[in-house]
Amino acid sequence: MKRREIAREEWQEFFDSFNGQHEGWLVGVERFDEFLDESVETRHRDGALRGVQSEDGAIALAVDDRTSGHLETEAIQSPQRIVLEQSEDEVDVGLEIDGAQSCIILRFRNPMPAVMVDGVAG
Repeated sequence: MKRREIAREEWQEFFDSFNGQHEGWLVGVERFDEFLDESVETRHRDGALRGVQSEDGAIALAVDDRTSGHLETEAIQSPQRIVLEQSEDEVDVGLEIDGAQSCIILRFRNPMPAVMVDGVAG
């Protein structure tokens, strides 16, 4: 597995491209929140990715939740870093968004090369 940190100045351009390639893909989302008493709360949701946006000092992830049937968002305030996870053959498999006391990890259910999604299988 390869991990590539996305430079802060590239976040908006990265999300525009990422959303265009992966909107509607099935994902699992884990959220971890660390509290002052050192406890950690974990939440999980499954659904279809609607997008990731960077705005107003936060990064928000939108997913059509399969359990509730609603569009759900997860946000990280004051994000510190974005890491794209890829397989050895450079297929996107996940995304990690880290904040000071929170982390969101998105994993694709069926990752595939972008050229296959675009119908231009190599």
